[in-house]
Amino acid sequence: MFLLDDERHHVEVTLEAIVALYRSVNSALVALPGIPSSKAEAVVVGTRQPEGFSVLVALHLSSEERHLVFAHDPATMDGAQARAAAKEALGFVEAMGFVMENVSWRDLDSSARRQRLADLKVFDPPAEKAGPVDNKVSDPRTRLARLLAQI
Repeated sequence: MFLLDDERHHVEVTLEAIVALYRSVNSALVALPGIPSSKAEAVVVGTRQPEGFSVLVALHLSSEERHLVFAHDPATMDGAQARAAAKEALGFVEAMGFVMENVSWRDLDSSARRQRLADLKVFDPPAEKAGPVDNKVSDPRTRLARLLAQI
């Protein structure tokens, strides 16, 4: 089962830890509970960690410039469990309307691997959003001028 991980805002992993990578060849309109529907791209990534394997599903929501990361429960698995979790992950994203392709991670050299990750937005940390702009005007003449300009 894959659960939304509210603590993760992107996929943070080293090149060496990745053992399998799938990406969507299309965008799909996704509507998830509590999240406005948005066009998205999907990634499924399998990693090898010191304690075992893990499988993540990540969505990049284009209109919101936001990532959603879903982690498998349990988070760490042995090889057989990870293969089953990868199949489950592919079914999960395909049910949302994504068509997935195997990136053939093992066949890529390190330069191609870096380029592949650079092309997939879910591996980028979310951009810092600027705070609200202070439009407060303290000079009453400026407020009057803006009011008259609107007429």
